[in-house]
Amino acid sequence: MARKKVLLVSIAGSDDSLDPARFDDLAETNDDAVWFANRLSELGVFDAIEFGTVYAFEGEALPDPEKVDAIFVGGSYPSINDRLPWQLATMAWLGGYRATGKPALGVCGGHQMMSVALGGRVERIGEEPNAGSLPVALTEAGRGHYLFEGYDRAPAFHFGHFDHVVASPEGAALLASTEASEVTALDYGGNWVSVQFHPEATEEAMVIDFAITHPHLVERYHSLPEAKRVLANFLKGNGIVD
Repeated sequence: MARKKVLLVSIAGSDDSLDPARFDDLAETNDDAVWFANRLSELGVFDAIEFGTVYAFEGEALPDPEKVDAIFVGGSYPSINDRLPWQLATMAWLGGYRATGKPALGVCGGHQMMSVALGGRVERIGEEPNAGSLPVALTEAGRGHYLFEGYDRAPAFHFGHFDHVVASPEGAALLASTEASEVTALDYGGNWVSVQFHPEATEEAMVIDFAITHPHLVERYHSLPEAKRVLANFLKGNGIVD
């Protein structure tokens, strides 16, 4: 049987205040495609999927939506409210992809981009980012949702964001909340879901990312080996893997 084609739409952009060399001693690097690939490898799904990446923030052309079976939309340093040309182009492509009915999982900045693309609103969270390995409170809809299968009612995930969704798109179901951000996970219908946290990231990667700009926050992170299960749940819940 042919493997399903799963695409990471990378919208990471860049933060000129951060030196990429900070990742030199980590296997992860500063490329979110490596983060996703490493977690998917650990989950043992590469026998069922063909994983690829398009770096949308670098202007790489996104494929014909009909030639992709599922997508991840990754995190982003730039705010979706910057309305950069590549952000607008990516959202336009997402509109065409949504029309296919194929599944999508947005992560952090991808959560925000998908929400805005469907009519939601994103704002700055405050003076300090919401950062740390933090519990989420699952709603009734979240407790019965495939995305959180196998978790208890307050699973923890890695957070690191300066913006957050403050108004969900019409018709979206709220799956999880935190003290800092009510809209932490959404199901938009049409096989689209998104989360504000980073199931693709390790504790080490999150710490490295904040150690330069917000060193006082790094103690909030700890190992969460079960966080990556969200990725497998997404693929299984949409029939991409068994």
